[in-house]
Amino acid sequence: MSKTISIDCDPKEIRLAIGSSGLTGVSIEHLLSAPLDLQPTEDYLDSPKTVAAIQMLLKKANTKGGNAVVCIGRSSIELRSLQLPSTDKNELPDMVRFAAQRHFANVGDNWPIDFVVLKSGDGVSEILAASMNPGRIDRLSHLMETCGLKLNQLVLRPMLACSVAIAKKPELASTPTLYVDFVNDEIDMAITEGKNVVFMRTIRTNSDQDEASKARVLVGEIKRTLLAAASQQSQLNVGRVLLWGSPESMSGMCESLSSALDMPVESLDPFELIDVSSKAKQEVGIDKSRYAAVIGGMLAPSLTGSLIDFHNPRKREEKQKPVRLIALAATAAALVLGAGVYWYFASHSALDTEIAELNAKIDGNKKTLELAKTTTSHWKKLEKFLSGSYSVLEQLEFVSANALPPEKMIFRSTTFNLETKKDEGVVSTNYITPDQSNRTEAEARLRGPGRIVTSGGFTKSMDKTSPFAWASSLNIRLAPRKVEDVRKWSDVALNELRKREEDLSAKPTSTPPNNTKDAVTPEPDTKSQEGSPKPSQDSSSPSELNNNKETDTAPPAPPITSPPTQPGTDDQDATKGKPAQSETSPSESPTQRGTAS
Repeated sequence: MSKTISIDCDPKEIRLAIGSSGLTGVSIEHLLSAPLDLQPTEDYLDSPKTVAAIQMLLKKANTKGGNAVVCIGRSSIELRSLQLPSTDKNELPDMVRFAAQRHFANVGDNWPIDFVVLKSGDGVSEILAASMNPGRIDRLSHLMETCGLKLNQLVLRPMLACSVAIAKKPELASTPTLYVDFVNDEIDMAITEGKNVVFMRTIRTNSDQDEASKARVLVGEIKRTLLAAASQQSQLNVGRVLLWGSPESMSGMCESLSSALDMPVESLDPFELIDVSSKAKQEVGIDKSRYAAVIGGMLAPSLTGSLIDFHNPRKREEKQKPVRLIALAATAAALVLGAGVYWYFASHSALDTEIAELNAKIDGNKKTLELAKTTTSHWKKLEKFLSGSYSVLEQLEFVSANALPPEKMIFRSTTFNLETKKDEGVVSTNYITPDQSNRTEAEARLRGPGRIVTSGGFTKSMDKTSPFAWASSLNIRLAPRKVEDVRKWSDVALNELRKREEDLSAKPTSTPPNNTKDAVTPEPDTKSQEGSPKPSQDSSSPSELNNNKETDTAPPAPPITSPPTQPGTDDQDATKGKPAQSETSPSESPTQRGTAS
């Protein structure tokens, strides 16, 4: 199991906490310290005394390596409080770095900048940001490698102990608190509000002073710290002071500070926050206050969200493409596609056969479709002719029957015109009248369904002796006539039409004199027309036509053959005795007329 080594160092002493994490949590096995006695101008990062002291302590604990959590003092970094617009969590590191370029006294592009969010609301986020010289971080990392350790975290010492205390004792977050940590010639002061450390300050003192002198100095520094914090956050009201150390060693100091500051001052034993072995307690002795930081460093890996870590500063998280997920999705899609293709060919083979059969039937019906189109085209022509076919005598009879009496209106001339584009008839007439008011009554009497009456202007007669002094014109526009479709195609089933077509195509080519050679497209009997000065009369009766050789096997149904390409003769209807209008409509063969009758 890999061990965790928490290291805290100052010019006089180096302190180590060695432990491991398990199912029950983190436990400390050793708490060791060694003097350094560095010169004022000597840096512990470059001193061989530091390497020798760490190696000696690791050898004493029988530890050869592990992950190192190093504590950094407030004096080694630059700390600022920033206010930035609220934004996405992934965008915040870039915004903090941009703001640090203006607010920090000494910061470069490659300097690590880490931060914690104190408050966020009303579109503004309050940030506590810190930066550290990257060269110093490289020297510290090299020191750890020399000692056989791997640098895992580089955390801020005043913030570390307070964050661990609040995590282990949540009731401490209810009141803004000032934490005081005695580290030889340095005193770390940190103010917490809720679960966040909002202000930090480190003071240098003389550790050789007596307790009374140290208390007087501490009272003044605490007041300065409270004033400095209030200048940055006006609503901050600290209500308690906690001194790191055992109650036995800090009882006198707590009483002195409480009476001088007029607020509760208590002690907090760092050994209460974590499981410490009895051997480690014997190694420390009575003075426990110096080990608050290294004890907190053992819990630093689980508190990354509330700590400032210069070895792992917060950065924008680049969204990586989920290659594995895409590959799995592509594989699943390929399997689904393959299964779909297999299902299609397995279950649609019968449908393909049915489709082929239906297509064959469609191809077989093309001839019938062409026949229907031809018949419909001929009927449209006949329908257009019949819709514009008016009886002039009927229209004159209507005008005469509905006109005003002769004493009110006399018609002079009347004409009838047919507008071929609109298939409308127009009756135009001129009339004279003794009074202009007669026009309204005349229009009302001549107007009716399908008749639109319009009149022209009045002109006065030159004959002053005539009682009909006014002349005008009158137009009656006749709507197209509605022609009823006499065909009965909808009454015949499609299979009967096909059967009839097959029967006709199977008949011999010899036909009676009144029929054409083509059984499908009958034409008029041209032999009966030659040498005849007048149209021939159809003398065949319905019974004779029904006995025709080609029609005796077919049911009485509408014709399915195409009309002739030439107009028929003016045959007389055998049953009605009226001439058939065959000049402008598709003529029927004698067989067809017999069947229809």
